[in-house]
Amino acid sequence: MFIWFLSAIALASISSVIMFHLLTPEPDAPVAVVSRAVEGHLAKTWDDPPAREAYLQSLRDTTGLDLVLRPDPDVLPPGLRHKRARGVVLEGSSVFIPIFRGNQLLGAVEYRGAVSQRRGIYFLIPLIVAIATLGIGARRVAKRLSRPLEDVAQAAERFGRGELSARAEVSHKNRHFVSDEIRELGTAFDSMAERIERVVTDQRELLAAISHELRTPLARARVALEIANDTSGEKEKIRLAEIERALVSVDSILDDLLAQARAGLSDVKRTSQPIEPVVRRAVESDDAKGAHLTISDTARTSRVLVDPALFGRALSNVLRNARAHAGENARIDVDVEAKDDTVAVSITDDGPGIDKDLLPRVFDPFVRGDVARTPSAKAGTGLGLSLVRRIVEAHGGHVSAENVERDGKVFGAKVTLVLPMASPSPLQS
Repeated sequence: MFIWFLSAIALASISSVIMFHLLTPEPDAPVAVVSRAVEGHLAKTWDDPPAREAYLQSLRDTTGLDLVLRPDPDVLPPGLRHKRARGVVLEGSSVFIPIFRGNQLLGAVEYRGAVSQRRGIYFLIPLIVAIATLGIGARRVAKRLSRPLEDVAQAAERFGRGELSARAEVSHKNRHFVSDEIRELGTAFDSMAERIERVVTDQRELLAAISHELRTPLARARVALEIANDTSGEKEKIRLAEIERALVSVDSILDDLLAQARAGLSDVKRTSQPIEPVVRRAVESDDAKGAHLTISDTARTSRVLVDPALFGRALSNVLRNARAHAGENARIDVDVEAKDDTVAVSITDDGPGIDKDLLPRVFDPFVRGDVARTPSAKAGTGLGLSLVRRIVEAHGGHVSAENVERDGKVFGAKVTLVLPMASPSPLQS
């Protein structure tokens, strides 16, 4: 990188010198020849004022320039007196032709005109060329420097979205264009991503194996319970029913664990779906049990990128949780609204709400509600709402929970699932 910057500066300097040289008049240029002729003639006739004035008048008539003779060196600009320069000298907005006799400055011929602008151009053009050259060189250096970093950032973004096979592959690039620090960063990221992918893959395979191994004996146990239930008395049937509820709970835990492993990973199959049928299927399921659905006009035409089965599972979990904690006779409202390129699905119940101490961590794993506070609630696994958050985040959205309050009193709980739109709805367009 140092060599690139050094080369850019050297190239800019060379180009500036070349441009300044091209734009600066040569000593043998016509202007220099004329200035020497004027200086030589006036030096000879300097002691003859009428001859001097006659010569200047002839120059005025010939050139049409307003030439003024300055015979007193003391009134000349200080810079001109100290330069001792011959030929044409630019000072401020005037052009001077110094008159020397030997090394003695006799005076000068002044022409006042718009020459300062041209003089500024002489310096401005090389400056512009230098800046442009430095800009081009700096851009190439910046691209060389930032491109590997962009590759690492894009790989990290894909990895964060669940594409566990994403790699930066900076180590495969030309060593001349990638610094050692960036190469080490890319290699470290690829190594980390590979280890995480291996751990996650092993975990999912283990969960799948555990599920398969446990479901078989669970199915056999449930069949045995049904057989035993047919030949048992009333007291035994009560105990068998308790055992069956425990088996159902274990089966539910297995479902939640497998869904937790799947949510947020690359196998979430998101497709563009209208939001209305996805929500309506969840509301019409057994978990909703008479929930009231309201969909705004903009939401009816909105589409979202979802895995219908997985997102339906999230809605069912929220509806089941609302019914369990609010009671069998509670009112549950499901409202779907579209706003600012997002679709929000809100599930509101009129139950006792969520404990204030529990509210900040209600979506954490294995957090359960207070059964004593809501006697109708059944003891769950504590994974339902945690799974909801993972599913929604896997779809690029977010979830929130709050209590519905009026006049400082809690009148229920509200859980909102927000998803980005697949494309703007026609009404919003």
